[in-house]
Amino acid sequence: MKASNELMEKGIQQAHGCTHQEYRENVEKMIEVEKKREKDYEKAKAI
Repeated sequence: MKASNELMEKGIQQAHGCTHQEYRENVEKMIEVEKKREKDYEKAKAI
């Protein structure tokens, strides 16, 4: 379980430039990340 959490943390940091704690605690950062995820999803869906 710990390795899985570490991988998730690393993925968030690489993809979005923030830690999971920053994501959870900062509403503006959360909105920014979710908008980017939505944009990436729409881009992938169009392919």
